[in-house]
Amino acid sequence: MSDSLCLSELPDQDPPKIRPGRDPRAVLLSKWKWIPGQTITICFLGGSPNLQKKVAGYAKEWLLYANLKFNFVPGPVADVRIAFKEGGGSWSYVGTDCQNQPSDAPTMNFGWFNDKTSEKELKGTTLHEFGHMLGLVHEHSSPDSPIQWNKQVVYDRYSGAPNNWDKAQIDSNVISKYEKTQTQYSAFDPHSIMLYTFSASLTTNNYSTHSNKKLSPTDKMHIGKMYPFVSLFNLSLTTASNL
Repeated sequence: MSDSLCLSELPDQDPPKIRPGRDPRAVLLSKWKWIPGQTITICFLGGSPNLQKKVAGYAKEWLLYANLKFNFVPGPVADVRIAFKEGGGSWSYVGTDCQNQPSDAPTMNFGWFNDKTSEKELKGTTLHEFGHMLGLVHEHSSPDSPIQWNKQVVYDRYSGAPNNWDKAQIDSNVISKYEKTQTQYSAFDPHSIMLYTFSASLTTNNYSTHSNKKLSPTDKMHIGKMYPFVSLFNLSLTTASNL
C-alpha cells in the first residue's frame, strides 16, 4: 500500500464532544505539493451526473483559498480520477502522488456516495478527500498531535466492521505521525476537515474529537499559505526589483 494513500473513516453517527486544543494549523505533506497556479485535470469514473455535479461543486470550495484550478474533463486521461466503487471505502492519494498511479486506475474513491446521500455527508467527505488530493494528510498524523492512543483498543475498533482495516492500514491512517521534516505544519487543529472523529475510549489521555464537515478557519488559512495568490502589490514589487 502506498504511503500516500489516505483512507477515510466511515461516518460516525454519534460524535463525542471535543477537548480544547491549541492555536491550530493544518498539515501538508511537502513532497507531494502541487505548483501554485497549476491546473489539475479531474475526471469521473462512474457516478450519476447529479452526483458528479455535487462532488465537483463542493470540491471547488478549496479554490476560494488555494491558488490552483480544477479542470473537469471527460477522461479517462486526467491527473485525478474519481470512482464511486461501493464497498471500496472513501480514500485518495495525497497530492501529486496521484500522477504516479496507473493511468487507468482511480486515484480517489467515494465508496458510500449515491444520489440519496445527505448534503452534509457529501460536502464533508468531498472536502476531506480533496484536501488529501491537494497534499493534506490526516490532522491526527500531525507531529504536534496531542492524542495518545490506546493502541490495542484502536486496533480492535478499526479491524472490525465497517472499516475492516488491517494493522498496517490502522497504523498508517490513525496511529502513525509524520516527522517534522516531512510536513509543513504548526499547531494541531481540532476543527480541521482532515481530522477523524474519535471517542475518548480510543485514547489514554481522554482526548476526543467531534465530526468536522466544513473547512475550518485554519484549513482555509493554511492552504492559502501553501498555494498563495500573487497580489498586484507583490507583483509590482517583484517587477520593480528585476528592473
